[in-house]
Amino acid sequence: MWSLDLEGQLKLSKQLTLLVGGNNILDRYPDRVRQTNGATYGGALPYNFINPIGVNGAYFYGKLSYTF
Repeated sequence: MWSLDLEGQLKLSKQLTLLVGGNNILDRYPDRVRQTNGATYGGALPYNFINPIGVNGAYFYGKLSYTF
């Protein structure tokens, strides 16, 4: 399984920069854990939490920076 992360920045002026990005922008999740032997702790952990793709789905962010 793979995830797609993107980030881009735009220099609005000599001192002002806008950055926007996202992690796992396709909102992918790992395979669900099987319900055998209470492996999901009553449904609280439906995904394998050690999977490198993570269990929280997409994450988007923005940053505005000013240099003095």
